Amino acid sequence: MRFLKAGVLPIIVLLAATIVYAQDPHVYSEYKEQLKATIVYTDKMYLLKTPEQVIDLEFNFRLKKKETRKQPDRVDLLLWSYSRELKYQKDNVRGIILYVDGYPIKIEKVLYMPFQGATKDFESIKNAYAEWIILYLSPEEAKKFATAKKMKMQIGNQELQFTENYMNTIRDFASRLPTN
Repeated sequence: MRFLKAGVLPIIVLLAATIVYAQDPHVYSEYKEQLKATIVYTDKMYLLKTPEQVIDLEFNFRLKKKETRKQPDRVDLLLWSYSRELKYQKDNVRGIILYVDGYPIKIEKVLYMPFQGATKDFESIKNAYAEWIILYLSPEEAKKFATAKKMKMQIGNQELQFTENYMNTIRDFASRLPTN
């Protein structure tokens, strides 16, 4: 009986450790027939969640065929900001800086689209503003994420840090970028 208890205890400890450290995948890949492309994307990551403002972001890239090994044309960082008032303007979103291990990443292009209306993510505000900011990155710049230890984003005077869990997701995402 003692032998049985001694053998079961390590197994229980190993199973518990596996369950504690197991993570759901936060990077997905799916073929979209209507686009005739494979989209690789991350879960939404909340960089800021306060009563005044919510900022979330997601990374994605598109491969032109189902199983292509060709590098995508670009990597998109989709940033949503929800607040009671417009926080950013078209001119100042060009000043967004993304830092990887303390070094700024070159952003190819920035698109900015403001919206007004009720949102699911900001239920406490009847007439919230949603600002959609899309940053285009080159695949070469995005590949730097795969080995990054820290990342942060600066939008105007706001500095937003990526948590360690988000960094794990971003590293996983970047490691899925095909090479030519």
